[in-house]
Formats: sequence, C-alpha cells, structure tokens
Amino acid sequence: MLSYDAQAHVSDLAINLGGGFDASDFLVKVVGQPLETSDFVLA
Repeated sequence: MLSYDAQAHVSDLAINLGGGFDASDFLVKVVGQPLETSDFVLA
C-alpha cells in the first residue's frame, strides 16, 4: 500500500509479505516533495 500526504510531503509504503491485511512486514517512510509524478504497479 502506498499513501502520500501532500500537506506534510510524506509518503508511506507498507509492504506485507505474508498476504494478510492486518499488519505490514515493512514500512518505508519517504519525506520530501516528489520531483516527478509516475504510476507504477508492484507485483
């Protein structure tokens, strides 16, 4: 799951390797304005 807070300029990328939706195995937090907007798919 990828979320972005435009006011705080914070992106959260939650990765769940177990397949359940109750908790994330990894959470990556990126702070700062994006330089470019793009669409992508994680498979």
